Parts: sequence; C-alpha cells; structure tokens
Amino acid sequence: MDGFKKILFINLGIFLAAVLLLGGLLFAVSLDLNKQKGKIVEKQLEIGQRVGAFSVLASLQQKSEEAQRYSSALNNVLPKYEQLFEISEELKLAAKDRKLGFGFSFTGEQQGSEDSAGSANFNLNIQGKEADVLEFINFIENGRFLFNLANIDISRSGDSAALSASGKVSFQ
Repeated sequence: MDGFKKILFINLGIFLAAVLLLGGLLFAVSLDLNKQKGKIVEKQLEIGQRVGAFSVLASLQQKSEEAQRYSSALNNVLPKYEQLFEISEELKLAAKDRKLGFGFSFTGEQQGSEDSAGSANFNLNIQGKEADVLEFINFIENGRFLFNLANIDISRSGDSAALSASGKVSFQ
C-alpha cells in the first residue's frame, strides 16, 4: 500500500499544484480584466464628455449664427453715433412734408457699452393740423430709428394740435 499511497499523494500533489496554478492564473487574469474594465470605463466617460462638448459647441455655433442675424437687424435699426444728426434732418423733412411747425434738440447722451446701446435724449415740439400731427407721430413710431417717447403733452384747439415731447433715441 505504500506504493499506492505514494502514487495517490503524488497525483493529489500534482492535482493541487495544477488547481493552485490555474487559480493563480485566473486571479491574475481577473486583476488584468479589472484594470482593462477600469480603462474602458474611463474611455467611455471621456468619449461621453467629448460628445457633450461637441454638442455644446454645435449649439453655441447655432446660437452664434442666430445672434449674428439679430445683431445685423439691430445694426440696421440702431444708427451709429455719427448718424444721430441725420435724425434731426429726417424729422425736419417729415414735418415740412406735413406742413408742421417743428423744433428738435438733443439734450444729452449716455454712451453705450459692449452689451448695451447708447442713447441720446431729445426734446421735440410740433404744431399743425391735428391729423398731420398724428401722422407725424405714426411716422416716428414706424420710422427706421428706435425712439422712446416720454413726457408727451398734446394740446388741441379746433383742428390744430401741438405736441411737446421728450424722449430718447438709441444708437450703437
């Protein structure tokens, strides 16, 4: 039986050595797989961040194009500072076409900033037929300049009217 025990212990030793060797290999492979899994998760997060960044970039580019359109529209409506003097002449011609008495003067200004328009304060006085005065007011409201009328005083006498107003006109 000694020979049988010896063979049994040898076979059992070989089996245990093989099991330990396979167990060690499986443990080493699982550690490497966990490292690879961690790297894959990191890469997935990085890809997700890049996709998010590209999405934000595309959105910003779209909004930039939209802002350009609005900026162009505002530039068409808002005169440059140098063009403020044209306003007085344009209003004077409009009043003359309607046979109105006309007075206009700038009374001060506020310079604009990078994100807001400047404005110039003015006083306006017109006199004439009521229908012509109302037509002139309509001309101002629908004109090419952005007026903000305040302190409007209208007086009527028969078919005549007089308007006295102060306000602001915005500029670039």
